[in-house]
Amino acid sequence: FGGGTDIPRIFNEIEGCVFSCAINKYVYIFVNKNWPEDDKGVIAKYSLIEKEMHPRYLRHPIMRTVLLNQKVDGVDISVSSDLPGGTGLGSSSAFTVAFTLAIKTHLKESVSKLELANQACEIEIKFLQEPIGKQDAFASAFGGLKVYEFLKSGDTNVKNSLLKEKALNSLQNSLYLVRVGGFRKTTELLQQQLRELDRQSQKISIYSAMANQATMG
Repeated sequence: FGGGTDIPRIFNEIEGCVFSCAINKYVYIFVNKNWPEDDKGVIAKYSLIEKEMHPRYLRHPIMRTVLLNQKVDGVDISVSSDLPGGTGLGSSSAFTVAFTLAIKTHLKESVSKLELANQACEIEIKFLQEPIGKQDAFASAFGGLKVYEFLKSGDTNVKNSLLKEKALNSLQNSLYLVRVGGFRKTTELLQQQLRELDRQSQKISIYSAMANQATMG
């Protein structure tokens, strides 16, 4: 509940709230030093294989941005995932969270779940200018069933669901993941959503009602 109210354009006006459930599908990222260890450049193996003399030349925008921000070079990266991109399940934000955590671990730096979610949002929303919201990154970083309050200040409150154990078990036993075929780009849908919002100012009240629904989680 509350999906769409996590977009900065919305929560800067009304403050958003999302009742969100993570699923047990994962991104796996392995980061090793290049061999020999003084060798510079980046090898990145995902759906493509890239070998570049510097992170700035990588085609993968998230990898490139994280590595440049963290000033990391001389690494060999391998990526595997339970689900492909374009499923509408937040795979891009899940990758951003996973890759940020992998690089932090490589650097032997600790990072909290809140810091991890905020850094992933900064990468996608601020640096890459993606027209997306925050909920996918937070769901990937925190997992479980949570209520996220997106405040006008830019801060995010994370709360556990108020559902009783019996209701949680009933929900768990009622969830099915079904592949319906085809792929889509969430960013294109969100861009259309924001264009519609600009044309119909009354829609902001709809988002307010959606946020109120989410608070009941």
